[in-house]
Amino acid sequence: RGAGASYRYRDDAAPAGTVHYRLRQIDLDGSSEYSPELRVRAADARPLSLSPVSPQPVRSGEPMRVDIRADAGAQLRLVLRDMLGRPLRVLLDETLQGSTVRTLVIPTADLGAGTYFLQLQGAAAAALRRITVIR
Repeated sequence: RGAGASYRYRDDAAPAGTVHYRLRQIDLDGSSEYSPELRVRAADARPLSLSPVSPQPVRSGEPMRVDIRADAGAQLRLVLRDMLGRPLRVLLDETLQGSTVRTLVIPTADLGAGTYFLQLQGAAAAALRRITVIR
């Protein structure tokens, strides 16, 4: 039993509002038990967030997805960069209208195997995600 155990988790993709979480503990004998439900009220005023890229690693030629969360009216620029930080392409350069969550599907057909970065820049904040492309 995990009496006295402490856990910490950050959910960067959580929506604004109330979110419900539970832990599932699996014992060595295979039995499992759920913790009581924990309700967390996420702040509505997150200036900018970039979800983890999915899938990771991604096979060259298969699309990857990322969610961008920002306030409506935010000016955003998302750039794909190589390992040295050189820009390869601008994936998004616009002002968000209406919805504060935007899902982007990013093609990888022209990317060789290696490590890349997604850089999201807003007026008051920035975010960076590492991407691994495999053959």
